[in-house]
Amino acid sequence: MALSKSAKYYRDNPESRKKHQESSSRWNKSEKGKEYKRKKNATEEEKEKRSKRAKARNRFKNIPDGYVVDHIKPLAKGGSNSKSNTRLVKSSTNNKKNKK
Repeated sequence: MALSKSAKYYRDNPESRKKHQESSSRWNKSEKGKEYKRKKNATEEEKEKRSKRAKARNRFKNIPDGYVVDHIKPLAKGGSNSKSNTRLVKSSTNNKKNKK
């Protein structure tokens, strides 16, 4: 079986391979790396839920930092993404509401 170009390169340059592995490990432990893995490994249900949230968010243009789109009647309880069921609230307020 023939080796790929990168496999040949790393076989011939072990110090470069070690450097690459260390940087990959740091990235995987970073918040960006963790978020990437969550999105990549998300189930279809999670992807659909994320898509619905994005569509609801797109109904509001230029959402200020610190605010989120809140569903008056939650989607899980039969609510919709219609404009009449969504509103802008501070994220801290929304987090308190979710903890009830």
